[in-house]
Amino acid sequence: MNPDLQKDEFKKDDFKRDKSFDYNLLTTFHAIYSQKSVTKASVLLNISPSAVSQSLNKLRGYFSDPLFVREGSNLSATVTAVNLFSATQESFEALTRNVSVYMNSTARNRLIVSCPPYISMRVLPVLMALVKEIMPNTKVVHADNGSSVMLSSEALQYRKADLVFDCDPHYSSSAVTYPILSEELTFVCRKDHPRLNDSLDKEQAALEQFSILESDGPAIKLAQQNITDNIGERTFCFRSSSLFSILSVVENSDTVAIVPIWLFNKFHTTFNIKSLSTEFPLSPINIYMVHNKTSLQNKALGKIVEKINNHFGA
Repeated sequence: MNPDLQKDEFKKDDFKRDKSFDYNLLTTFHAIYSQKSVTKASVLLNISPSAVSQSLNKLRGYFSDPLFVREGSNLSATVTAVNLFSATQESFEALTRNVSVYMNSTARNRLIVSCPPYISMRVLPVLMALVKEIMPNTKVVHADNGSSVMLSSEALQYRKADLVFDCDPHYSSSAVTYPILSEELTFVCRKDHPRLNDSLDKEQAALEQFSILESDGPAIKLAQQNITDNIGERTFCFRSSSLFSILSVVENSDTVAIVPIWLFNKFHTTFNIKSLSTEFPLSPINIYMVHNKTSLQNKALGKIVEKINNHFGA
């Protein structure tokens, strides 16, 4: 038999064998698997929770397995679901990448950047200048990931962003991570604080209340734990994912906080705050730039990535 005809027969057999399965369900399956929640998967896919539940029921019927079982507030994958995810993950990600590349190569004129508000202040001015130089007809869209590692990972995995700037590196076979900045930190309080002058020691810290940055990022959590190891346990009266909210609270209360020195230098007069020296160093926080490997097939974006590295590495 002609090899080409034989190959065509195999393709026909594949379609006949698989026509009962709706491959759109795999998108729902991967969303539930990553989110461990029907509700969160519905938000990610921008469809209703009932639509996700209906798709899950179809998957359960097709594989004769519950796939996900309730454990507390999350869904836990069964052995069948784990095996299905392992078997389809590479192909699913490759398909998503290829479709994304096709879309980028046709009619796309937007550059979507995902990062928290503070990091956006550090990188977006540089990025905007480079876009104007290299991709002048491109519109830049900033997506706030709210200091959430999960949202940053989703932005990459589901192609919701072209570039991600984050305090944590993203290790993946499909992504590339570059360290671009190292942010030094400092303790701050309001200028007329009744007890603190220009420094903070362990004894003073034990008597003060603190504002703290709320984040699920391992890098920030590790830095916060290192500070606790050095200065001892502290009392926290305010938590926020916004550094500007923290500065506002600090200048209007007797709380103490830790912020990047760059932020302090830029806004210490605006917020009426002062820096406090310590008897131990504060470990800096690194900022990373991350993108999918296939993004560099866009040569203009590749130039921007290279120039960002050169700018901050200089």
